[in-house]
Formats: sequence, C-alpha cells, structure tokens
Amino acid sequence: MENTNNLATIGKITIFIAFVLKYGLVSGLFAFLIAEQIFHLILRILFGLRKIPDGLPVTFQKAKIQVVYTVFTQGKLKDTESVRQQILKHSQDIPELRYHTVSFLNYFYYKQFPEQEFQRQLDRSIVHIQDDFQSEQDLIDFIRLRGASSFRCDELQYRILIKKDYNSTQSAVVFVFCHGLSDGIGFLNLFSALQEQFDPSNTPLVRERSMSEQVWRYLKVLAAPYYFSMSNARFTQSASLFQKSETTQPELALSKDIMVDDLKLKICRRLKCSINDLLLAAMALALKQHQDERGLVQDFKVLELFLVVNQREAVKKRSDVKLGNQIKSTNLDIQLDALYSLKDEASVEQQIKVLLEQIQSKVLKIKSDDDLYAASVGMTMSDYLTPASSFDKTLTRAFNSRFFGWTNTNGHAKPLMIGDALSEKMGFLILGYPDQSFQITILSHNGYLKSYLYSRFNNFDPQDIMQNFDKIIETLIREK
Repeated sequence: MENTNNLATIGKITIFIAFVLKYGLVSGLFAFLIAEQIFHLILRILFGLRKIPDGLPVTFQKAKIQVVYTVFTQGKLKDTESVRQQILKHSQDIPELRYHTVSFLNYFYYKQFPEQEFQRQLDRSIVHIQDDFQSEQDLIDFIRLRGASSFRCDELQYRILIKKDYNSTQSAVVFVFCHGLSDGIGFLNLFSALQEQFDPSNTPLVRERSMSEQVWRYLKVLAAPYYFSMSNARFTQSASLFQKSETTQPELALSKDIMVDDLKLKICRRLKCSINDLLLAAMALALKQHQDERGLVQDFKVLELFLVVNQREAVKKRSDVKLGNQIKSTNLDIQLDALYSLKDEASVEQQIKVLLEQIQSKVLKIKSDDDLYAASVGMTMSDYLTPASSFDKTLTRAFNSRFFGWTNTNGHAKPLMIGDALSEKMGFLILGYPDQSFQITILSHNGYLKSYLYSRFNNFDPQDIMQNFDKIIETLIREK
C-alpha cells in the first residue's frame, strides 16, 4: 500500500510538471488543480467517495488521533437502546455519522454505508462496558488502556462506550471519535443536533471575528510556506524538563469538578480576568510548584503553551451543524522568572496576579494574531505533496514541539439528552498524539468544569500537578 501511494504521489507530481511545461507555471497550476477536482468529482458521482480535505483532517486521520467525550448522566439510563435509537433517528441529516474511510492513490475519502450495513456497523460500534469502576480516574484509565483503540477504514469512525451502572445514581456514556472526522467544537455541535428539539441557545460558545480580522488572516495565506516554517521553528527549543521516557506509559489525571459560577463570582470578578486566563495562570503555577519540588527551578523558567483556537461560526439551526476540522493553533509563552523574584511568603493570589499581568495581554493579542492560520495552509500544502513513506517525519515536525497543549472549551450551558437521560457533567480529552505530547483539555458543561491532563513525560507526575491545581483554585475561592 505504501509503495502504491508513493507511486501515486510521483505520478501526481509528474502530471503537474507536464501541465506546467505545456501551459506555463500559473496556467499549468490552475489547469492541474481543476483537473484534480474533476477527478475527485467523478469519483464522488460514480462511487460516492467524498475527499477528506488535505491538512489537519488528513493528518489526524493518518495519525489515528482520537477525541473522547465522557458524559455522566443525571440518574441512570433506563434503556441503553435509547442511545442507539437517538443516533439512528438523527444521523439521516448528519452523513458523517454513517461514513467509513477509503484510501485510494494517496488520497483519503469518506464513503457512506448503505442503511442496512450502517445499522450493523452501529451495533458493533456501541460497546457495553462490563468492568466496574470505583472512581472517574478508573474510568479514564480504562479509556486510555482499552477503550480508545484506533479505527479501521472499513468501520464507522466513532465508538460509543456505555456503562449503565457507573455508580448507584449515574450512567456513563463515552463517545470516542476519530479526530479526522471533526474537531471538538464540531462534536459538541453534533450533540446539539442529536436533540429532539434543536436549541440554538444551548450550543458551544464561539467567538465571532470582525471583517478586518478575517481579511488580515486571509492575506497572510499569501505567505503560507513562510508561516508554516516559522511555526515549526518556534517550538524546536525546550527545557530538559520535557524529556519523554520510552518505557513510561501515558498517564491521565483529572482535577476536581469546579462550579463555573464559583470561578466567575468568587475569583474572576475579584481579579478582573476571564475564566480562561485564570485557569492558564493556575496551571502555570501548579507546574512551577511541581517542578520546584523536584529541584528543576533553573531549568523551568518559560512555559511554552500550544493553544487551540476555534474558528467556527455560531450555529443557528440544526442544518448549520457541520463536522470537519475548523481549528487553528497558536503559541503562548508564560515567563515564570517574575515568580522567582517574589518573596517566599507571597500568597497564591499574589502569584496568580503576577502571572495574569502577562497572560491577559498575550491572550488578548492572540485574538487578532492569526499567523498559524496561514501556517495551517502551509501544512496543507506540505501534506498534499508528501509521499506516504515520509509522513512519519512530517507528523514529527508538525507535533514535535507541542510540549504543552491547551484546549479550553466553553460547552453547553444546559443539560443534553443522551439516550433517555439528561447529562449532568461532561469532560473531553485527546488521545493519540506523539509520545512527547502533554495535553490539558478543559470543558465546561451545565455549570460544571472538568479538566483532564495527559502526559508521557517522565519528569511530570500528572496526579501531583492536578492536586496542586485543585489546591490553587480552592485557595482562591476561599480568599476574599
């Protein structure tokens, strides 16, 4: 298969050169692109193949990266069959829920299952968990070790794990999706579309961009290869703190559930900051405390964050819900030197304020700085021309320096129907990134906020970091 894909890439490049030699560079380029689109259109008409866009969707598909949502219900599911019926009923308008993938000539395509085969595949994708869990930590460890295996091309690109008797009062429903199918906000919009009555007021919060921001973002695409190369270079340096271990198993840890109103009313109002800025500062301080305990003070002076920024528009009706990947990313460096200059008796709040001074201004700048939109276009160009045999190197370059990934999502403000039960709390995590990945994923849902941490770095103890994080938040809530 790899040799076939490599030959297909060579053939594609040869055809492109032939077009350029015949029509010139510009005309040849346009002629080649038009011919390629006609080729994909023919495959779609004849065989129902829908091309997966180059760039992040193909990258996530090849890398087998997965998005996981954990849903904890208010009361138990009465009938687990209700989850299946919910998918069957509403997937008619969401064809992505009926797709499997096809690899052909170094392209990836989606193809929809016929109705009878789709129902058979859906039955296979719904798994009833037999294990018992004493805590949420046990559940996410189960997901990490056994519940989130990668998807084959000939099956649905999602899996639903159901634990009806998660505890005495709740069921747990775990949705595992291939990241190539959609980004996190897309999946949250999907949950909205699975409701009997679509409620546009109960959808994930998204930020709308001004016209000038949109224009400036697209102008930078003209220099896409430059921004792509710069985005890689920015993250090539790191402290020895970020050393992975080939023998250490990836670890997942979670924070305590936090009430969103507690953050808003008891901390953010007092410190005049957003929840995201507060959580960034609290996590930076938790990491600093963790490394101070390990004697790595001189080594850990800058925290490099990799922020995922949603680019979607708000959905107003069920038909607006589209999956796919519409995320861009940017970097944020938090300088920790200022904390080391504080007196030893400096309070948690004083340290948080010092961090907020730089975080707030930098995050504000990120809202209008879209360099990595152009970088993602450059990545799309690179992925378009990359032979299959070189993909591992491309993936390493793309994710090599994302030492600390940060995704904070403002989800649904009200409960959702999951099967025949209402959701109470929801969390999400990302699995499958390269070994050096260190990911924090945060989701607010129904007034509760959940945080998960994923790491394979041998200098980190995720459980200890999250305990520090919890203590910092609890201390700030108590302070007046």
